[in-house]
Amino acid sequence: MNRKTSLYARKRLHPEARERSDGITTARMNTTRLSPAELEHILVPLQGAVASARTASATYEQFVQLNTAMHKARAIDDSGVFRGLRTMVDGAEETLNAIGSRAQASGTWLAPTLYGHEMVALDDLAWAYRLMLLEVTYAEFHRAERLAIARVASSGGRLIIRSTAKEGSNS
Repeated sequence: MNRKTSLYARKRLHPEARERSDGITTARMNTTRLSPAELEHILVPLQGAVASARTASATYEQFVQLNTAMHKARAIDDSGVFRGLRTMVDGAEETLNAIGSRAQASGTWLAPTLYGHEMVALDDLAWAYRLMLLEVTYAEFHRAERLAIARVASSGGRLIIRSTAKEGSNS
């Protein structure tokens, strides 16, 4: 057995090995739901993106926020934590694909005017994502987030990863 295949080496190279913590922290993450401040931090930009899309003034960054919410909602639904909203998520994906193709038809981003069914699909996505976030625990949310990132990366999609740490904090 060489160093690369030993049990120690596999644990050391495993991405989640660095994130493991003591039992109390793990139990707290698996039982604690997202706080109201965390929900607000996640949902306010999404609601702003939906509002901007409705008025045909959405930026590319807001379009990315809508796609991110769709991918995370799909990952939460696939994990089995919260089921039954798959049709809304699928409808939002089709809508976002159509909006993206219209918006970038000229080669640069130009926010399109939405049709009525597209507005409904985006509203349904925001409602379904909020409902899912109210039910998942902190650990389930982060597992779904990692799954969504892995799916987009493995399918050849574009990843835009930003730090979630607040400015001015030392951690």
